[in-house]
Amino acid sequence: MHVFGVTKRADGSVVVFLTFAEPAGAASVAFQYSTDQDTWVDAEPDRPVTSTTSYLNIRLPDRASGLYYFRMIVEEGKRAGVSNVASGNI
Repeated sequence: MHVFGVTKRADGSVVVFLTFAEPAGAASVAFQYSTDQDTWVDAEPDRPVTSTTSYLNIRLPDRASGLYYFRMIVEEGKRAGVSNVASGNI
């Protein structure tokens, strides 16, 4: 997974664009973010994730800033398990 871009909007919302390998055969896929890599928070993607999805946006808390970490958790399929951790300076 890679942090491809960050958008900070005038209303204070923060959106992160993530790219990743397609989760072929996955039964479910979840995304999480963290500021310390100890406590992870579930993130809601902007679209449903299918076996051919390779990018999406997730929203961070309003006015988020600093270093954030991201990971993907895949159940079943070729890429089952926890992905690498990607980071981005928000």
